[in-house]
Amino acid sequence: MSKMMISHGLSCAFGGIRGKVAVLVLTLAAITSQASALIVTQTGTLYGLQQNPQSQLVTYDTATGARTVVGPLGQDFPIALTYDTTDGVMFGVSGLAGGDNLITIDTATGAGSIVGAIGYSGVSGLAYDATTGTLFGLTVVGGNQLISIDPMTGAGTLIGATGLGGSSSLTVDHDGTLYSIDTSNGNLVTIDKGTGAASSVGATGSSFVAGLAFDAATDTLYAQDLGAGELLTIDPTTGAASTVATGVSSATGLAFVPIPEPATCFLFGLSTLLLRRPRNR
Repeated sequence: MSKMMISHGLSCAFGGIRGKVAVLVLTLAAITSQASALIVTQTGTLYGLQQNPQSQLVTYDTATGARTVVGPLGQDFPIALTYDTTDGVMFGVSGLAGGDNLITIDTATGAGSIVGAIGYSGVSGLAYDATTGTLFGLTVVGGNQLISIDPMTGAGTLIGATGLGGSSSLTVDHDGTLYSIDTSNGNLVTIDKGTGAASSVGATGSSFVAGLAFDAATDTLYAQDLGAGELLTIDPTTGAASTVATGVSSATGLAFVPIPEPATCFLFGLSTLLLRRPRNR
């Protein structure tokens, strides 16, 4: 066989492989483009805790405020809610006369399980900070204070006083900034994670705002006006609140649970299949 024929054969073979690879790359690019477009319309789910008519986990439509019941919590006096985006765990607080307990919550059924006693009463807010891997809490009994909470045992550790006359709710944005509400004047505040000291951002226009939750994908800060029964968005730079929906069933805590980007899920799944593909022997 001549060198020219061998060269031509190899060229055709590798050309065919290159063609298939090119088709695969173009296909993946098209799927990725379409999947990325989907993430714009749905970035996650807004969850809430309710005490009436029973302790239960619910979801809210972020466009209409419509509530959907997930299921009974099985724990008394649910107060605060947050979601650990690193490990995919929802945390809440159940209030008891002898002190508050940290609980985990099944997002599919609403069932709550006790982790352990926090050691503080009146925990009015929870926030998981993915930038530091820290679970923060706010207490209002015995002084308004910021604490850190061990997610494995539930034990709380004092960080410092907020200096607020009253506080409700706690959330954190994608940069790790802690936000809360000063219930004495309805202002949005930021809280120093190292000292607990609060700084005013601005007036929300309501004195009964609670249940802060941050959607990192859209930079949207959600809240509820418990007095007016409204779902709100709050400008994190000014504190100004805007009404999204009225007639909203109130919650004692809110948490936004993001969904993975479809394109990322697809590519991860594809890479897993390729890695698990048996080799020819």
